Amino acid sequence: MDNHFKLNTVELGDCKEVIHRLRDKSVNLALCSPPYPDKRGDKYPTVSEADFPTWTARWMDSLVGKLADDGSVLMVIDKHVKNGVMSDFLLITQLVLRQLGWTQHMTHIWFKHDGLPLGHRWWPHHCYEEILWFSRTTHPFCDPWAAGSPSTNLAVRNYDQSDWTNGKTGKKEGTARMRDVLVVPVGGNAKGVDHPAKYPQTLCESLIKTFCPEDGTVLDCFAGSGTTLLAARATGRNFYGIDVMKKYVNLARRRLSEGGPQAA
Repeated sequence: MDNHFKLNTVELGDCKEVIHRLRDKSVNLALCSPPYPDKRGDKYPTVSEADFPTWTARWMDSLVGKLADDGSVLMVIDKHVKNGVMSDFLLITQLVLRQLGWTQHMTHIWFKHDGLPLGHRWWPHHCYEEILWFSRTTHPFCDPWAAGSPSTNLAVRNYDQSDWTNGKTGKKEGTARMRDVLVVPVGGNAKGVDHPAKYPQTLCESLIKTFCPEDGTVLDCFAGSGTTLLAARATGRNFYGIDVMKKYVNLARRRLSEGGPQAA
């Protein structure tokens, strides 16, 4: 009996176990927002900050061999600050993954310009989350033009004291590369979806277009309400979804069955 994970479905279970059912090298992009440590424990299982690095290393280790040779893992995550001190769980996690053979690439930023005024009231408004980028290679798939924007000024200009140009280069039209700061409003989150940790489908679509080839497959190890999976389908990619809670597996399945580009 074939026990492989069926393409374009959502499975219930611990991702460390379910990932083993994927075919080797079948995932081009694992895009997820893992449960933040010590947060929303009444909504879904989580772990402590002390355990987060080891816990992350375990589910990432299960991806080894399942990722395509040029595949990537993107994690949307935020830091914690308590009593004025930034916790170190995210720093430790990154160092642990590097020690275990993961290559870390440039971190991207999700800028939430319409987000709630988070952070200490006497400090600057915290309005971004990080998107950590890992792979098993120094040259993962990346097409920064796929989610780029039209531009009439691609040439590097007016840098008189720079090696880039003499400052006299003319304008050039075309598609500008996607930037590593993604400006996506929180207001783009789905309305009426019963999940405490949503993110916008447009954010996922930009990342999928950039880091997953057109004929590729996206995995979300913490599928939640299914936004990543909807984005994969909207961009013409295949997908696998996993969640440990039956409530959210059913929610993701229902949203996928309802379909529609605005379903996220």
